[in-house]
Amino acid sequence: MQINDLFVNKVDRYIDPVIKIEDEKNILQELEEYVVTDKIADNLIRFFEIFNETAFDERKDVGVWISGFFGSGKSHFAKILGYLLENKQIDGKSATDIFLGRIKGLDREMEIKGLLHEASLKIKAHSIMYQIESEHDQLDEKKTIAKTVYKQFLKYQGLSDDLHIAELEQQLIVKGKYELFKDKIKEISGQNWVELRKSPLFSKKPISKTLFNLFPENFDSEDEAKEEFENYKVELTITKLAKKIRDHIQIMEENGETSPHIVFIIDEVGQYISDSDDLLLELQTLAEDFGKIGLGGYGL
Repeated sequence: MQINDLFVNKVDRYIDPVIKIEDEKNILQELEEYVVTDKIADNLIRFFEIFNETAFDERKDVGVWISGFFGSGKSHFAKILGYLLENKQIDGKSATDIFLGRIKGLDREMEIKGLLHEASLKIKAHSIMYQIESEHDQLDEKKTIAKTVYKQFLKYQGLSDDLHIAELEQQLIVKGKYELFKDKIKEISGQNWVELRKSPLFSKKPISKTLFNLFPENFDSEDEAKEEFENYKVELTITKLAKKIRDHIQIMEENGETSPHIVFIIDEVGQYISDSDDLLLELQTLAEDFGKIGLGGYGL
């Protein structure tokens, strides 16, 4: 027998030294090999005890800050939380069931097991995980947290992350015309809408033609539709963002989801903020408005 034969997993397999929170290619490996220390077990229990209360009780304390030294496993812990909250199916097993193998023998094994089971029964959670610096638009004049949150929320819904186009898509959804709009775009341009919208410069003409075709009562000509679309001013405040997320959760409830929740897991936000008082205030306001308007339905 060789030393290699003593290990369950191959010792020469590739292990990524850096956890990328938005990368889910190795979700099975990350869950199966996560090491749960007593401290991590304590924090899991602390988190899920409060999180599970939001299923029925309105709460305003919806912000969680994970702190620790460089390389201490903050991103890894946050990513595991995201997996457990969403509880996706991986190779025929739920994320929770896979993770339970990592807590066997712990002093608080039954507590964790019970809380994870309770969360899966009471709450339908959706995790939106991303590394904030990689999503920051480098052409923006200043950094902003709210804009990155909004763009990730748009992507999660399958909408464009171009705020101008996304605003059009949302208004079409409200009017019940979005699917018809996409079909008409395909008919006029010969392109799929999801592909066409990636090129705002070349999508303007098909958009104006389609808008005029669908809403002749609102526009006298294609040129007017084009002008209205181009000149429409998109404004984003934290309160408006919070209300958009709340409205989406209400739609999920109407579609039959049990206590739907959306959790934004933002990696490296401390480095992103650095010593900026403005960004710290923005993060504080996000947490406060999410709590005040969402009442536990979504958080950071």
